[in-house]
Amino acid sequence: MEARAAVPCAARIRRTACALSVAVVAVLIMVGIGACSDPLADGWDLIQAGDMAAAVATYRESLAKNAGDVKALSGLAVALMPQGEYEEALDIQERVIIADLADVQTRMELGFNYLSHQERAIDAVRVPSEAVELDGSARNLTFLAQAQERAGQSAAAEESLRTAIQVEPSYAYPYTVLVELLQNDQRHLEAARVKDLAKQNGLSLDTAQPAR
Repeated sequence: MEARAAVPCAARIRRTACALSVAVVAVLIMVGIGACSDPLADGWDLIQAGDMAAAVATYRESLAKNAGDVKALSGLAVALMPQGEYEEALDIQERVIIADLADVQTRMELGFNYLSHQERAIDAVRVPSEAVELDGSARNLTFLAQAQERAGQSAAAEESLRTAIQVEPSYAYPYTVLVELLQNDQRHLEAARVKDLAKQNGLSLDTAQPAR
C-alpha cells in the first residue's frame, strides 16, 4: 500500500515541477518582451541616432497610454526642439519642470527656448537660475550669464561668469564670454587680465566652445 501510494505522489511532484517550469518560462518571456519594448529607452536610442521624427512618434505612443509620464514628456520635448517645434516643446518643458522640481536639464533646455526662440529674456534668467541652484556647474552658470546679459543684468552676468571660472578653471567658454562682456563695457584692462588668467590655466580662448 505504501509503495502504491508513493507512485501518484511522485507523479504529482513531477506535474507540479513541470507546471512551475512552464510558468517560470512564461514570466521570463514576458519580462524579456517588456525589456525589449521599453518606449523610453527606444525613444532615447532614436534621439541618439538623430532620428527625431521617429523619437517623437515613440514618445507620443507612450504618452497616449500614460499622459502624465514625466520622462516621456521630457524626451518628447528634447526630440521636438531640433525639428523647430519650439512652441509645443515650450508647453511640454513647462509641464515637466512643474512636475519634477529636480530636473536640471529640462530647466536649461527651457531657458534656451525662452532666450533663443521666445524673446523672453527674463524667463530665460529665472529658469536657469533654478537649475544653477540644483547644479551650479560652470556650463550652467555660463548659460545663465548669457541670459542675464541679454536681459540687461550685466553685473549679475559678470558675477555668474567669474563664479563659473572658479568652479571649473579648465572650462574655456566662460572666459570668452566674460572677455566679450568686459570689452563691450570698455573695460579693456580687466578683459586682458581675464585672458591672462585663461593662459595661466592652459586655455586658448580662440578654440573655446559655447556652453550649449
